[in-house]
Amino acid sequence: MKVPQAQQNFGKQKLNRNALRFADLDWQNFKRPLNKLVVLYNRSANIAAIILYFILGGLSLLLLITSDGRPQSLIIVFFNLTILAIIIFYRMAAKRKSIVSFDENGVTCADGRQLLWTNFKGKHIRLRRTQSGFKRIWRVEFIFSEGGEAWLIPLRLKNYDEVLSFANVLPDATAK
Repeated sequence: MKVPQAQQNFGKQKLNRNALRFADLDWQNFKRPLNKLVVLYNRSANIAAIILYFILGGLSLLLLITSDGRPQSLIIVFFNLTILAIIIFYRMAAKRKSIVSFDENGVTCADGRQLLWTNFKGKHIRLRRTQSGFKRIWRVEFIFSEGGEAWLIPLRLKNYDEVLSFANVLPDATAK
């Protein structure tokens, strides 16, 4: 899926809330979902993460058992467990911010937060460049005035077309 030129505004920039300006929403023409739109995620990323946890954890345990406490082995085990902790931390953060559903009141996140449409400021499309040079959507961030943020990660969506067709009608955040 090649991203249109109009959606390539932000590239790989880090999100800076102060550098974004938000259009005033036209609440009369703002299309809220009439029915609850549930976001469905693929489980393949979860399965891959569990396999990675078992490989890193199992190798560390095996190294501890067979090393007789040598410092080099302990250092390798420490780095394995550090990498494992970083992966778990980032996955948990992404899970908390992921969107579970859209409804007429707002967005519901996986951690149970309800972010209301009245506080909605805009969406920010994050792109990544593939090895072949194409730009693809990495995630779509929905920004709310109370400091809340919610994410959609298109590569993990089962109902991609339905969710992204709704997200495309929402206003974008634009750089100053």
